[in-house]
Amino acid sequence: MTQSDLDEMNAARGKIIAKAWRDPVFKATLLANPYDVLKKAGLHVQAGVAVKVVENTDQRIHLVLPPNPSINAGRLFLRRANTGQVPY
Repeated sequence: MTQSDLDEMNAARGKIIAKAWRDPVFKATLLANPYDVLKKAGLHVQAGVAVKVVENTDQRIHLVLPPNPSINAGRLFLRRANTGQVPY
């Protein structure tokens, strides 16, 4: 994944988060069906990859462990939907 890919993914993720903070209906949709929200944002999730959206609150925080970089299995790549490609 190139730096440009990471920048695009982070920009899209930031827009999704900002919209979820502003729009309770969008937030509910994101929590219930993240695939649709990501697709509408122009992002593609690799087939067979599960997506779970969770929310930190005053009473609960989440720690996300990224995949071990020495292991190829379990990678999640988000790419622009128009390419339809997921780099390895």
